Amino acid sequence: MNLVSFLQNKFKIDIQQVIHNKILIRNTAIYTIGDFLNVAINGFLLLPFYTRYLSQGEYGYFNIVNAFMTVITFIIHFGIISTYSRMYFIYPCSEKKKFTGHVMLIHLLSSLFLMLVVLVFQDTLLNNFFGTITKPEHYYYIFTVSVLSFINALYGIYLRINEEAYKFLIFQVSQVVLNVFFIFFYKAFFQDTLSSILLASFTSVLIIWLYALTKLKFIIRLEGLILTSKKVISFSFPIFIGYILVFFVNKFNILYLQKNETIENIALFSLALQLSSIINIFAGSSGKALQPLLFKLKEEEIIEKTKKMAIAYKTALTVLLVFFCLFYESLILLAGTEKYINSKKVLLLIALGSYASNFRAVESFLFFYFDKPRYSLYVISASAATVVALSMTLNQKLGYIGAGYAILCGGIISHFTNKKLYFKMLSERKIYP
Repeated sequence: MNLVSFLQNKFKIDIQQVIHNKILIRNTAIYTIGDFLNVAINGFLLLPFYTRYLSQGEYGYFNIVNAFMTVITFIIHFGIISTYSRMYFIYPCSEKKKFTGHVMLIHLLSSLFLMLVVLVFQDTLLNNFFGTITKPEHYYYIFTVSVLSFINALYGIYLRINEEAYKFLIFQVSQVVLNVFFIFFYKAFFQDTLSSILLASFTSVLIIWLYALTKLKFIIRLEGLILTSKKVISFSFPIFIGYILVFFVNKFNILYLQKNETIENIALFSLALQLSSIINIFAGSSGKALQPLLFKLKEEEIIEKTKKMAIAYKTALTVLLVFFCLFYESLILLAGTEKYINSKKVLLLIALGSYASNFRAVESFLFFYFDKPRYSLYVISASAATVVALSMTLNQKLGYIGAGYAILCGGIISHFTNKKLYFKMLSERKIYP
């Protein structure tokens, strides 16, 4: 009798399950680190550079450009990346490359149509929707980077679902390293720091796009493209709506504040939003890492596994919030300068709102597992409606501080809506946790 058989017989230990759990924990940690490094360095760790080398007005403008790019990216991606990770497992091995090729064709055709609209209606869009964007090159930067980012995101999720954790980590770190390198490279040649930052972002995204395109395993076949398109679009549409609503929850105020606030105060709000995004980054990174793992579980074990994952996740999230509450002033001074200290109140408000909205993130993935994506849509809709309604009321009276209160209320509404729909879903399926 070998050691494995002895342990299984003597102590009833399932060695294969132990090994599986160890790999699962390791990969989850790697995915979380990879996501955190990519988003955190670009969105948080570079803040001291942004706030010291950009004027307060330039920093406010930079965040307005990023807010526009966020919503355009959501439109271009159309929720297809999340759909790809869910539908990939449905196809047999012999059809996976073809399915990947179909997804790329869907993206190509939709991007060509969008870029045509961008070119033909440039003056109309600049005058009516992108009025704050003062340079045409920034207008094209927003759309070009958004289009290129699709293949980069597709390759990232491809590595996840194929459990190539270390390749994923290298891929994520490479994006960060390239972006940081080109920021300082262009800064050495240009006096304009803002242009250096935007050009570095474009260059790094383009290089990663070329790499991802050569590494993705796909076959281009027109056969079945229409059927695949219908399936993908029908599944991705509610996800897309959800992402647009996420924009309204998180970054709507950056654009809306232009009506009543100075660009300097928008910079204060943007810094607070960037710092509090650490909570969203942690939640999003953990969620992306857990999502493919949850989808592989059998229905009879999904609830128990979700509970265990949720406990660990909520504990870590709470520790992160406590850290914010204790050191929020130090965080502001670390990321910015004394001129940004007035963002401390709105930082706490947004951090609390982010904590409330992300607290039940693990449970919310079951909405997709049990084919209830509309429930996730209901949650974010309630939150977005709250944020937009209160922002339009409070921003006029309290300025950017009012935006913080709106986000806090939106997070609370999101939490309780999520909880109610979660138990409703389990009741419908006769599952009693």
